[in-house]
Amino acid sequence: MEEVVTTEKEIKRRITTLIEEIERKQKVCNGRAKQIDEKQRKLDSDILNEIIDQKTAVREDEEIQQLLTVQSNEQVQINWLKDEKDKEIQNLRKVQDALIRKF
Repeated sequence: MEEVVTTEKEIKRRITTLIEEIERKQKVCNGRAKQIDEKQRKLDSDILNEIIDQKTAVREDEEIQQLLTVQSNEQVQINWLKDEKDKEIQNLRKVQDALIRKF
């Protein structure tokens, strides 16, 4: 009869040991899962920041292109005004020369 009691105690001890080992391994797994979650959140954050940076860069490029277009249009207007000014100066010189010859 004592052998059966010892066997029962051994089985209970083994079950307790297995439960403790399972709990320990579960804690390790939970710790690893937490690390994985933290790394995933960091990665998600990094990806989101990269997307924001890329969108910002695209927006800045678009703004630069718009400014270059405006600058180009303004340069065309400046050149046209310079041509008009040069024509006006030539006309005034012709008038001046004609007046000088007249007097």
